[in-house]
Amino acid sequence: MDYMITDNQGNRIKVLLNPSLDIAYGSGENDFELTVDTHEAAIISGSCLLVSENSDIGGIIDTVTDDNNQIIYSGRSWHGILAGKIIQPPTGQDYYTVNGAFRTIIEQLITRLGLTSLFTTDMTCPHTINGTYQFARYTDAYTGLLDMCQANNLTLLLTYKSDMKKVLISTRPQKSINNLAVANAFGMKITRNYNRVNHAIGLGKGELKNRTVVHWYADTNGKISTTQTLTGNLENTIVYENTNAEPDELNDTTRKKLEEYQALGTINADMSDTSIHLDIGDKVTAISQQAHLTVTNYVTKKVITIEGDTTNIEYTLNQTLHDTTQQIN
Repeated sequence: MDYMITDNQGNRIKVLLNPSLDIAYGSGENDFELTVDTHEAAIISGSCLLVSENSDIGGIIDTVTDDNNQIIYSGRSWHGILAGKIIQPPTGQDYYTVNGAFRTIIEQLITRLGLTSLFTTDMTCPHTINGTYQFARYTDAYTGLLDMCQANNLTLLLTYKSDMKKVLISTRPQKSINNLAVANAFGMKITRNYNRVNHAIGLGKGELKNRTVVHWYADTNGKISTTQTLTGNLENTIVYENTNAEPDELNDTTRKKLEEYQALGTINADMSDTSIHLDIGDKVTAISQQAHLTVTNYVTKKVITIEGDTTNIEYTLNQTLHDTTQQIN
C-alpha cells in the first residue's frame, strides 16, 4: 500500500518511502502522527494531505514538529475532520432530522458542513434510513453519522479516491463475527464487568432540602430506568451534580451519566496476522473457555501502526447499550 502527500486540493506531491505512521480513529481519538526522513520533510507543510488510495488511512496535517532532527507531522484523520464539524439544528428547529437514501443524506450534510471540497457521497450506495432519523443536538458529524449507521445496522466507510481527489463516504451492512476464541486470536484480551455503577443520584438547582434531586437505576443487563432492582451489597452509587439544572434537564443528564458506566465488557485484539478486517461499528463475539466468558461488543476504536512495510492493527471493542454478554455453563 502506498502512502502519499498531496497539497490541500489533492494534487500529488510525494510518495512516501518507509514512513512511520500511527493513526487512530473511533472513540476518543481521530488523529495521526507521521514521521519521515529529513530529506522528505522539505516538501511537506501544514495543511497538506496524507492519503492512501482505496483505504481509510489519511487526513490533514495540522502541526509540524522537529524533535532533535526527527520530523513529525500530526493531524486529524478523515474521521477527525468530520469530528471537527458540528451538526446544528436549523434555525427555529429543535433538531436536525433526515430521511430517505443514505447517499442523499450525506450529500446534503457535507454541503451543510462546507466539506464538499474534500468529501463526497457514493451515489451507488443502495442503503436507506428507516423512517426519520433525528441527530442529537450539536453532535459532531462523525459521531452523528456513526450513531445513524448503528441505528440502521450499517457500518460507516470512508475511502480515499485519487481520481476524485476526495474521500468517499458510503456504508455497508454491519459485519458480525461470531465465536472468535481467545485461544485462536493473537493478542486478544476480553473483560467482563459484573458490578457496574447502577444508581446515579442527580443533584440540580436549589439549596439543601429545596435542591432538585433525581434517581436513575440500571439493572443487571445495563437497562436504565427509574425502578431500582439492585440493592444491598449489589448497589453501586454515584452522585452527579448539575447545579443549574431544572428537573427535565437534570433527569436527562443524570441518565446519560449513568449510561457511561454500563459497559458490560471490552475486547482488545491485535488481528494483524489474521484475515479479519473490521471497521468502527462492526460486531464481534469473543469466547474464553478458560474464564467461561462470552462477550459481544462493537468495534469502537481502531489503531493502525505502520513501520516501513509492516502494518499492525489493533481493535478496541466496547458496548454500553445492550447486554449481549453471558457466561458459558
